[in-house]
Amino acid sequence: MHPFFLPPLAAVCLPLATVGFGTQPTPPMASTTSAASSATWLSQYGVELAAAEPVDEVQNDSEPGHPQTLQAEQDPPRTELNPSLVYEQFAKAQRANGQARPQLDLYDFSFAGYHHGEVALPELSGPVLDITDFGALPNDGQDDAAAIQRAFTAAEAAAPCVVFFPPGRFQLGDPDGPPIEPLTMTASGVVLRGSGAGSLGEGGTELYMPEHLNATQPENLWTTPYAIQLGPRAVASGPAAKMLSKYKQTTHAIELDDAGELAAGDWVLIQGRTPKWNATWIAPFAMEPEWTRMAENGVQIAQRLQIESVEEHTVRLHAPLRIPVALSQAIDLELTVRSQVLRSEIGVEDLAFVGNWKTPFKHHKDDVHDGGWSLLQMQNVTNSWIARCRFTDVNRPWVLTRCANVSVLDSFTDGNAGHHATGLSEATNCLIAWYDDRAGHQHGPGVQARCAGNVFHQVTWTETNSFEAHANYPMLTLFDECRGALRYGHWGGDRRALPNHLGGLTFWNFEQTGAPIKDFEFWRNRKFGVHGRVVPPVIVGWFGKAESGTNLAKGQTQRIEFKGAVASPQSVWRAQLKLRLDELPAWLAER
Repeated sequence: MHPFFLPPLAAVCLPLATVGFGTQPTPPMASTTSAASSATWLSQYGVELAAAEPVDEVQNDSEPGHPQTLQAEQDPPRTELNPSLVYEQFAKAQRANGQARPQLDLYDFSFAGYHHGEVALPELSGPVLDITDFGALPNDGQDDAAAIQRAFTAAEAAAPCVVFFPPGRFQLGDPDGPPIEPLTMTASGVVLRGSGAGSLGEGGTELYMPEHLNATQPENLWTTPYAIQLGPRAVASGPAAKMLSKYKQTTHAIELDDAGELAAGDWVLIQGRTPKWNATWIAPFAMEPEWTRMAENGVQIAQRLQIESVEEHTVRLHAPLRIPVALSQAIDLELTVRSQVLRSEIGVEDLAFVGNWKTPFKHHKDDVHDGGWSLLQMQNVTNSWIARCRFTDVNRPWVLTRCANVSVLDSFTDGNAGHHATGLSEATNCLIAWYDDRAGHQHGPGVQARCAGNVFHQVTWTETNSFEAHANYPMLTLFDECRGALRYGHWGGDRRALPNHLGGLTFWNFEQTGAPIKDFEFWRNRKFGVHGRVVPPVIVGWFGKAESGTNLAKGQTQRIEFKGAVASPQSVWRAQLKLRLDELPAWLAER
């Protein structure tokens, strides 16, 4: 069980000493969250804890003219779950025909994660390549980057294999020397395994980066590379086939003009853009002058999905192609389909990634503030994972770039706040679960360019930031049993590539912390600036100490159910996965 979150409702009858966050046995990398900070979740179910300190200050927002925020009020305890009609409609449609009907408000998020959430992460036993056999020495204050790169190169030839990091601190770079070149590993089947993400005194493994890297294009602050890069920068792709079948919002089967040599098990990139449906994408709102990319080229779609079967011109996908637009009839999105040779079964586990970022963060001050200490990147990767890792004093902890079905589990950020708490860019059906942004980065957990179908399950962020929606056409994102504040000024992205998030954004049993906000706007009034444009989301279950003083602006939600209460099922991701498979996979049922 993740240390931050409540067990299933049936467990609430246990004595308090067996339930609270601070009362469970705490492994080295587990949360140090106090009982007071957990009171909100537990109080929803009638479990009494000592009262937390009241919120007595209004939210300090960086934007001028911010609407007034209110003092948080005490929430009455909720002692039962409320059956969701939104979920019942979804489940009824699934049982009837195997896929959600276009008029439904809830999309199927059950395909997120490693192998679509259907199996546990593997435990690869060997062969094992110990980095000390390649010249790395722990705790000596010397640069170990070259030795680690030698181990990575050997692993590419030996895969499948484990690259093992013994206990101690290994250093990436020399503070008196030039910046390191990023370390790369491009093969499938390689697991980077440490000895634990706890402190050095607890026998953990730290990869310490004493000096920052710089942007490769100084005028573009986001171009600072990540220190460790797993997966190739580019992959081989097959010829593009045109999708003939018109799109009907959710579909497993697509018709192509030429299926060529596509086969079951292949991964395909489905992509396209067309400006003629712009009004449909952002209804009921209108385009704005700054949105030049959408005006000229339309919304960009890029989803990586796996083929289940091929029969002549019909390709059936394991996870459905999904587009979040309310359609009364099928439309032609001018999509193309091409195979891609993605890498897979790459794992990173039981490691601490530690930077040397100690300066108070200033957004977009320079490339060091925005990304000087960027630690881990997976690119062009599928069915892979990051598990039980810590990211301390970094600007950007990790990013999934052009990936699909990657799981990031049981990990957290801490130390000095930086730029991003998570990184998902052109990521499809990835799962971020039991993850905690303790550092309070400028942009909290969330998505950016061309993401689709990603799930954040039991993810927390601080009272100083918010969930992230970073423009460039992310869509279909689920925040499931998440906890954190709502704040303006934390949704970023290039103003030319707005809006911040397209349709399909879903909050399920969201606990709002921090200060409440009167008349919170998902689609901000233009007088407050050009950012803050989120197509109306679906909200089912919204509660917490700040919820009662937060009103949601009228006309800015697609569907809202149980504001001020907890919905059933408690986790819609778990419920959808159980519905699809008839039972929860053993790995998830045990949590």
